[in-house]
Amino acid sequence: MQRWNQLYRVGGVAALDPHARTDKGVRRTSAETVAFVERLALARPRPSVATPHRLAVARNAPTGPAI
Repeated sequence: MQRWNQLYRVGGVAALDPHARTDKGVRRTSAETVAFVERLALARPRPSVATPHRLAVARNAPTGPAI
Protein backbone atom coordinates (compact mmCIF):
# COMPACT_ATOMS: atom_id res chain seq x y z
CA MET A 1 0.00 0.00 0.00
CA GLN A 2 2.82 2.39 0.82
CA ARG A 3 4.49 1.72 -2.53
CA TRP A 4 1.22 2.33 -4.37
CA ASN A 5 0.67 5.54 -2.43
CA GLN A 6 4.18 6.72 -3.30
CA LEU A 7 3.69 5.87 -6.97
CA TYR A 8 0.39 7.75 -7.00
CA ARG A 9 1.93 10.81 -5.36
CA VAL A 10 4.82 10.91 -7.82
CA GLY A 11 3.11 9.95 -11.08
CA GLY A 12 -0.63 10.09 -10.53
CA VAL A 13 -3.04 7.41 -11.71
CA ALA A 14 -0.88 6.61 -14.75
CA ALA A 15 1.94 5.44 -12.45
CA LEU A 16 -0.36 2.72 -11.05
CA ASP A 17 -0.84 1.06 -14.46
CA PRO A 18 0.92 -2.29 -14.73
CA HIS A 19 4.15 -2.27 -16.68
CA ALA A 20 6.42 -4.95 -18.11
CA ARG A 21 9.21 -6.24 -15.91
CA THR A 22 12.72 -5.23 -16.91
CA ASP A 23 14.01 -8.75 -16.27
CA LYS A 24 11.29 -10.54 -18.25
CA GLY A 25 12.68 -13.54 -20.09
CA VAL A 26 16.02 -13.44 -18.26
CA ARG A 27 17.08 -16.36 -16.08
CA ARG A 28 19.25 -15.76 -13.06
CA THR A 29 19.81 -19.47 -12.58
CA SER A 30 22.62 -21.04 -14.59
CA ALA A 31 21.77 -23.54 -17.31
CA GLU A 32 23.82 -26.14 -15.44
CA THR A 33 21.69 -25.74 -12.30
CA VAL A 34 18.47 -25.90 -14.32
CA ALA A 35 19.62 -29.15 -15.95
CA PHE A 36 20.55 -30.56 -12.53
CA VAL A 37 17.10 -29.81 -11.11
CA GLU A 38 15.34 -31.15 -14.22
CA ARG A 39 17.25 -34.45 -13.97
CA LEU A 40 16.17 -34.79 -10.34
CA ALA A 41 12.56 -33.95 -11.16
CA LEU A 42 12.41 -36.55 -13.93
CA ALA A 43 14.11 -39.32 -11.92
CA ARG A 44 12.07 -42.45 -11.19
CA PRO A 45 11.35 -43.25 -8.46
CA ARG A 46 11.05 -39.65 -7.38
CA PRO A 47 13.56 -38.69 -4.71
CA SER A 48 12.47 -37.48 -1.29
CA VAL A 49 12.53 -33.74 -0.65
CA ALA A 50 15.76 -34.09 1.33
CA THR A 51 17.64 -35.81 -1.51
CA PRO A 52 17.86 -32.80 -3.88
CA HIS A 53 18.94 -30.65 -0.97
CA ARG A 54 21.70 -33.07 0.01
CA LEU A 55 22.88 -33.34 -3.59
CA ALA A 56 22.86 -29.59 -4.11
CA VAL A 57 24.83 -28.98 -0.91
CA ALA A 58 27.36 -31.68 -1.82
CA ARG A 59 27.64 -30.31 -5.36
CA ASN A 60 28.27 -26.75 -4.18
CA ALA A 61 30.48 -27.55 -1.19
CA PRO A 62 33.77 -25.66 -1.17
CA THR A 63 36.69 -27.83 -2.26
CA GLY A 64 39.41 -25.98 -0.40
CA PRO A 65 39.91 -24.83 3.18
CA ALA A 66 37.62 -22.08 4.43
CA ILE A 67 39.27 -18.67 4.58
